[in-house]
Amino acid sequence: MLVNVTSGGAYVPQPFAALYSAAKAALHSYPMNLRHALQATPCRVVELIPS
Repeated sequence: MLVNVTSGGAYVPQPFAALYSAAKAALHSYPMNLRHALQATPCRVVELIPS
């Protein structure tokens, strides 16, 4: 199991932290694509978004 930790900054742009938001958006996109790529394998990909 692969777990990526992101934040709400991946979903809601924060003008005072543009680079942070962009990095979190990329880290949100990566596990979504990786999940599809590994669909036929026993690997599981999870995105953890702490509140």
